[in-house]
Amino acid sequence: MRAILFVDDHEVLARLSCEILEMQGYRAVSAYSGEDALRKFDENEFDILVTDAMGRVFSSKQEGAKVIVVGSSDKSLTVVVAYPLLVETYTFLRNGDGQAEAIWTTNKWGTPIPKVAAFRAACSFFAR
Repeated sequence: MRAILFVDDHEVLARLSCEILEMQGYRAVSAYSGEDALRKFDENEFDILVTDAMGRVFSSKQEGAKVIVVGSSDKSLTVVVAYPLLVETYTFLRNGDGQAEAIWTTNKWGTPIPKVAAFRAACSFFAR
């Protein structure tokens, strides 16, 4: 059975999403903050990580992370979110036909095996 860590600061949305995932045959665990997610990520083995990317960027400063804009133009925005043992990079791209996508990576060290993940999704936030 595949295990999913679902991270969202909206507790009701996270719980409902986990219930739906469990009905589909997954083992789903919810986390409501970056700190909660890191703790659960250390305590369990997960096959899939689902996060609220834009909410993550904006709530990270409240959790003590350094948020740094490393690149910005009319077609892209790249933001780095740095914690003591975790770095996330978010790049939001807009192509010529008005469509947009988000690409982000997470890199965690300080564990026996460093954890790295990469994600890509359509993005309506930056398409406007």
